[in-house]
Parts: sequence; C-alpha cells; structure tokens
Amino acid sequence: MRSKSRAKKLTADWPAKVLSLAAALLLFFFYRLNRLENRYISVPLSVTMNEEFAPASQVPRSVRISLRGESNDLFSIQEDDIKATLDLSGYRGEGVYRAAVQIEKRGSALGVDPLEIQADPSEVAVGIERRVSRVVPVTPSFRGFLEPGYELVSFDIAPPEVEVYGPSSAVGRVADVATDFIELAGRSADFTAKVKIVKKEGLVYVSGPDQVEFRAVVRKSLATRNFERLPILPTGLSESLEL
Repeated sequence: MRSKSRAKKLTADWPAKVLSLAAALLLFFFYRLNRLENRYISVPLSVTMNEEFAPASQVPRSVRISLRGESNDLFSIQEDDIKATLDLSGYRGEGVYRAAVQIEKRGSALGVDPLEIQADPSEVAVGIERRVSRVVPVTPSFRGFLEPGYELVSFDIAPPEVEVYGPSSAVGRVADVATDFIELAGRSADFTAKVKIVKKEGLVYVSGPDQVEFRAVVRKSLATRNFERLPILPTGLSESLEL
C-alpha cells in the first residue's frame, strides 16, 4: 500500500513537475551561456591543392577565429591549437570556386568543453588554373655607387637561371626574377655576395633555393678626354728636312 501511495505522489500533478524540470534545465542552460565569453585570434590559412592546378587569385594568408567558451579555458588555447585549412584538392577543372574554411582543434583546444569556433571569412572564392613551370633568367638589382675611380667590369650569377611555377596566366607574365639589392657603395675590389631572389608576381613561386651567388669584378677605371682642333708643331726637325 505504501508503494502505491508513493507512486501516486510521484505521478500527481505530473504536468507541473515536468514543466518545473524543464524550466530548471533552461535556467541552468542560460546560466552557462551567460558565463561564456568571447576571444578572437588570428591563425594562418593553409591551402591544399592537387598537383595539376594552382590558385589564380590571391587567398587570405590568415583568418580571424572567434572562440566562445568559459574564460579560464579560452585563455589556455594558443594560436597553434587551431588550424584553418582551405581544401581545393577536389576541384579538377579551371574556374572560380567557393570553398569553406575548415577548422581543426589541436592541443589544448581538444579538452575544452563547451567551445564554439567560427572563422571569418567562413568561405573563400578562389580562381584555379593549370599549374605550369618555366625557366627564366636571374637579373641583379644594384644600390649605391662604387668608390670614385672604379667601375664594375663584369659579374657572374650562379645559378644564372631558375625555374618558376604557378598558374599559367601568372607564369606567362614573368620574364625574369630579380635579386634583392646588391650594395655597391664603398667597394673598390672584387667581391662575392649571397643575395635572395625577389618575386615580382605574388602567385608565382621559385623552385629550389631562394638565393643566388653574385660574383663581381671591379677595376680602376681609365679616364679619357678628347681634345680637338689643336695645332701640331714639329720639334727637333733637322734643318735639311721640312714637314
């Protein structure tokens, strides 16, 4: 009898009890939401492509990440714990595509709960073209002047040519690649310098090392000056001879 009376008490006014339980759960949920805070970080955006194609338009180097969670947990997350990727490997034809930015949690972020993550931008529109390569010459860039009375007789660059690769339209515009500035100021003898290669086209990349060796031959310059219409007078001419 007692068990039946207890069951009756538990089931009595059950709609009100269910509503009370639901209200309590909602209050708990909203309480947790009010405790959540926002934090913003910037992380690099890595692009994944297949070997046949290359991006033909600029892709953001980084994305803004919005993190929402409890304060203590948020500040334990480092930039390296969030990875942003733009996966374009599935596209097999030239054109303009819109791809979603994929977010991966790593390190300290794996154990954080609750944690809401949003990327800005969440999608990126990218043009894709065939990936091509070609060999172009390396052109030195100079800054300053040699010591007075000296001149640059000749120079040599090793390697004299490099291979560049990227989308077909961008590679077609590249006639050469330039070096970083080679300082001539104050020099009066042969010299050798390691200089970096400077990309002119942002979508084109250099295959292999990013620097070359520059060897210069410097000599003293010979000054010349011409004089015109000067009279020529003989000296020491024998009296028996005439000019």
